[in-house]
Amino acid sequence: MSSTPVFDLKPLGVKPFESEREFWDSSSTLKSLYKYAQACSASPHAVLVCSLARVCALVPPTIVIPPFIGGCPATLNFAAITIGEPGGGKGLAMGVAKELIQFPNTVWSGQPASGEAIPGVYVHYEVEDSTGKADNSEGEKRERNRRYLKYSKANAFFDIPEVREFAGNSNRVGSTLVPVLVKLIDGTTKLGCTTKCESNTLQVPEYGYRAAIVVGVQPANIRDITSHDGTGLPQRFLWTDVFDLDAPEVADLPERTAPSEWLPFKAYAFSQYACSMRDLDSLLENGNGLHRYELSYPKGVPESVKQNARKKLRREDDAKHGHSQLLVLKTAAIIALFLQEDKANLLNVTAKNMQQAEWLVRQSLETVKNGLDEYTQTKNAETYRQEYDAKGDEEKEPIIQNVANSIIRKLENNGNEGITLRDIKRAINERRRPAINDALAALKRRKAIQEKDGKYYLTK
Repeated sequence: MSSTPVFDLKPLGVKPFESEREFWDSSSTLKSLYKYAQACSASPHAVLVCSLARVCALVPPTIVIPPFIGGCPATLNFAAITIGEPGGGKGLAMGVAKELIQFPNTVWSGQPASGEAIPGVYVHYEVEDSTGKADNSEGEKRERNRRYLKYSKANAFFDIPEVREFAGNSNRVGSTLVPVLVKLIDGTTKLGCTTKCESNTLQVPEYGYRAAIVVGVQPANIRDITSHDGTGLPQRFLWTDVFDLDAPEVADLPERTAPSEWLPFKAYAFSQYACSMRDLDSLLENGNGLHRYELSYPKGVPESVKQNARKKLRREDDAKHGHSQLLVLKTAAIIALFLQEDKANLLNVTAKNMQQAEWLVRQSLETVKNGLDEYTQTKNAETYRQEYDAKGDEEKEPIIQNVANSIIRKLENNGNEGITLRDIKRAINERRRPAINDALAALKRRKAIQEKDGKYYLTK
């Protein structure tokens, strides 16, 4: 993992976590979640991130981040990505998170097909029927229908398990899905656009909607997200892979303890901050703003945020990325709301929560980098394979001989321990790797090498 912090924690009087174990040991709940995920054969990282997204979907939109810079508070609207091969555990992690954090019927859950469909998750039109006396000379009575906007839900969870479906929808001619998602994650501007047809105009007021998003991505399709770098979309996500490099042997799997025995999270604790449907409809009808509740951060946070803003204005090299800063603030708040360690003040974000969030965002940046590196390697390998396959036998022969010589040298330097196919691939230049199988076959025909138990040895 990168050792470069993504948020300056010095003004808070704490240091960034230096290891994964330090992160998981920072909370008894996190430690229990780690064991529970392992008991389910799921990635603890992915389970945690999916759980945090689901927690966010339960938080009333009235809870906001203070305006440390600028004049407007930031919302907690949150987006995450789980990245892994098909069948690698993305769905498994979400399944475990669903068990841990369950939704009441006040939270909409689903997948949008277009940008225009997203405001319709929150609001809809209703028709008010009334009979009144018409103001005309004949005094006729006629039915008058008045259409007005009403809230359906204030909270939504957008679960997009297949990024290719997202890509298909976002690549349609005239699609607004990507820019609307950017606005959705931001949450500080009105959602939806005015159209010439009133029946097609659905708008949700700023700070009047809570959204959490989780997208499942395969390394081969990572560009479906990162290609939108210019819009700021990929930078707004918290990324996690679906690995667990410390997964125990089957015989050593932890016992699956019921979440009720170790998870203190209670969704009903947010009810004291929630607004009524009447308040929400009044927001639509009259523009009456909702009462907001600001989260309480450690004293050093404003200084850290303002110092970084100054560095960005001065174009200093060590300035942190603005989206990373905000993502740390959001993640820290959601962690605090998930752990609920301060029962007297749920909105209290501690320095430890900031450490935990900084570690997750730091890991997120490393995950994106690794994903892009893997994508590049895969695409290069495909190109080199096509180039090799297009060559004739005479053109291939010197390449095969060159690779065979490299394999022999590797075996000679390795003594009698043998080498695996993975060892061979590491020793061969990427452009020549397509010839490895042909080179191994040639060496076997010459009885120069032998294969046993997945390893290759020099023939004695």
